[in-house]
Amino acid sequence: ASWRKCLPIVFFVFTGIVHADDFKALRKEYEDAKAKSGGVPEERLKKVQKSVLPILEKIGAVDSNESLGFLLGELKSAGPEVAAACAGPILASTNDGAPRLLLQQLSDKNRPVAIGILDAFSKTKRDLVALEPELLRVTQGVHDPEVKKAIPPVLGKLDSLAAAKALFSSVQTGKAVKGEDPQHVYNSRVVTALKLTKSGEVKKWLA
Repeated sequence: ASWRKCLPIVFFVFTGIVHADDFKALRKEYEDAKAKSGGVPEERLKKVQKSVLPILEKIGAVDSNESLGFLLGELKSAGPEVAAACAGPILASTNDGAPRLLLQQLSDKNRPVAIGILDAFSKTKRDLVALEPELLRVTQGVHDPEVKKAIPPVLGKLDSLAAAKALFSSVQTGKAVKGEDPQHVYNSRVVTALKLTKSGEVKKWLA
């Protein structure tokens, strides 16, 4: 019957309406939570992780062009802690362009956001092979020691010879300093990333 042919269209339209309503409600919930996430940096981070991030993840789960655009907008304009929390939900989008759009916002001029973006890339289950040239180029341009510490897990996830060489060449030695030395932490994370490789080509190169 002809009505059966219409069912997929009706379902698609209905689903779109539901998602739109969900997104509108989530935006309101998010704005309310964001308004309450002020305070000193340590307090803001705790509030964002507890109250704002779960809503951002729900917005990401709507998985529409509108929700992705909203998250990218917040990544660029919200405070550091909130902006950093947008990275994971953006990368969770099924939109093929999401990883590249996220990577374009990586800059060590905004430390919390840069670390949030790199952390999201290190945890994602997405295949990053197609993004490898850009990941290598962008991460090589990072100079902030604290941001650099977040790079080894990302390049290690690529598990390629090019990524291994980039990591190996970035290791530096120098005099020890009191407290936590960012370069020492970075070097240790490079070693860990290289040890975890499953690539036969990388293992052969390291031998």
